[in-house]
Amino acid sequence: MVRRWAGTSLVARLAFKPVAASVDAVSSPADRRANPRFGCDLDVIVHSSGREPVHARAADLSLAGLCFASDVELVPGEPLEFQVRLVLGWTESDYLRLEGQVVWCRVQGGAFLVGGRFDPELAEDKAERLALLVRILSGELLSTSAAR
Repeated sequence: MVRRWAGTSLVARLAFKPVAASVDAVSSPADRRANPRFGCDLDVIVHSSGREPVHARAADLSLAGLCFASDVELVPGEPLEFQVRLVLGWTESDYLRLEGQVVWCRVQGGAFLVGGRFDPELAEDKAERLALLVRILSGELLSTSAAR
C-alpha cells in the first residue's frame, strides 16, 4: 500500500512537533520548508541508472529529503534510490531504501553538495522507518525515554 504525503498521510500522522534547536535542527525561522531538517552523519549509498553506486555522507535529513556530500556530480531531476543507514558506535541500522531525485547540486569544499527529495509517495513500511529515523535524529525518542 502506498500513502500520500499530503493531508492525512501516514508520514503526517507519524510526524512530531520539532524539538528545540539545541538538538541540532538545522532549519531556520526563514526556512520555508514544511519539514524540519536535522543535522546528521549518515551513511548513504546513491544509486542511479547507468553508473556505479556512489558512497556519500548525509549532512541533514527530514521527512521530505536529505543533503549529502558526494565525490560525483549529480544532475538535478535525476531519479535516484537512496540507501540510508544510521551508524552508532556500538551498532548500525539496516539500510533504508528510499526513491527520490536530485533537486540541486553544487561544488563546496572540493566535493559536491547535493540536495535530494524523497518520492512524495512511499510504501507504508518505508514511511514508518523514515519517520522513526527522523525522530531518533531529532532527539525526541531519547528525551521521551529519559523522562520515564
